[in-house]
Amino acid sequence: MTHGFEIRPLDVGYGAEVVADLSAPLPPEQQALLYRLFNEHGLVVFRKQALSHHQQIRVHSYLRRGRFLERDPEVVSNVGTGGQVGTAALPFHSDSAFLPEPIAAISLHAVDVVDGETSTRFSSGKDVYRRLPESLKARLEGLHTLHVMPKEVSGRNRARELPAHYPRTTRLLVHRHGITGGPVLYVSWVMIDGIIELPEAQSDALLEELHSHVSDPGHVYEHRWRNGDLVIWDNVALLHARDDTSKAGRRVLQRVSTGAYHFSDIYPEFPAYKLNLAYRDR
Repeated sequence: MTHGFEIRPLDVGYGAEVVADLSAPLPPEQQALLYRLFNEHGLVVFRKQALSHHQQIRVHSYLRRGRFLERDPEVVSNVGTGGQVGTAALPFHSDSAFLPEPIAAISLHAVDVVDGETSTRFSSGKDVYRRLPESLKARLEGLHTLHVMPKEVSGRNRARELPAHYPRTTRLLVHRHGITGGPVLYVSWVMIDGIIELPEAQSDALLEELHSHVSDPGHVYEHRWRNGDLVIWDNVALLHARDDTSKAGRRVLQRVSTGAYHFSDIYPEFPAYKLNLAYRDR
């Protein structure tokens, strides 16, 4: 027990499950502990919660990862018509990797699920990088990637196949985390066009090799959703994925995201229906 919390490390080398009641505001010492845990692990799991969207925003605010993105959907679902409704399988990715600053942190709260029927998988770019052979780390130094807004979600999107007005950004393949300062491998598979400094064949081969490390089951935490679960993750340090949910049970997750800005703040003229196509898959 620490400051009244029971903390259980997850068995993949990163992440922590915290036993706590989040329905009321936490005292300052517990807020500070959650902040430290989140910086250390990038992934925090709570069970048996019953939070309104406002309460979830409050919990999320303890982690100090930017402002609440009020224009992001408040629900992710495989049923109905509200919020982000989608069922497609998603490879490992980071939300908004094509923006100069991606979404900083995301939380999902299971409000109406069939216990154990669906899951979200997580892979830590910090942990994956730490495990890479030193020879491979040396090959990655100084390399940059082009990330593009996706039109399809089943695999990689290439800039040459996308309209010119689709947002895109260049970033380091291994970046230093803005808060913790540690190195993070950043391969958002759905959105990564390629490595700028390499010919296409070499770029594709290296990205395939890195993606195999990211998706290695030994490094992946799979969270099987049960009603009341709350999962918060660092969207800059971790990647997430899911299987097709079209034939699974109900999966309604309440969502909160924080960051420096919303997509529409820097792309106000981008057609809303195209933005919905890119985001309905989360």
